[in-house]
Amino acid sequence: LELGPQGALVTLCHSCEALQQAVTTTLSQRLSRGVGDIARTLKHQEDCARIKREITEWGQLAKHAGSAGLLILDAEARRAMIDTLSDCTDRCMASPSLLGGVD
Repeated sequence: LELGPQGALVTLCHSCEALQQAVTTTLSQRLSRGVGDIARTLKHQEDCARIKREITEWGQLAKHAGSAGLLILDAEARRAMIDTLSDCTDRCMASPSLLGGVD
């Protein structure tokens, strides 16, 4: 994994402050956009397993990037992601056609 402690991207970022800032900004924006994009694709019960998998993958990326110092989310970005995920959960719980896919 490039974002692991010994990953090439992490090594490069730690040796070049400008690259680290660019990667941090890009990852933060991409994570926020990615979570929103995933949530918007929820339309059918069959989507639930895929969405759960994709959200888990983004979560792992965020965990590794945060540990490496390459992900910084301000309070507004964290709140927006939590709101997006909460809205997604609300849609599942409110829709009989989606409720069956909720674990």
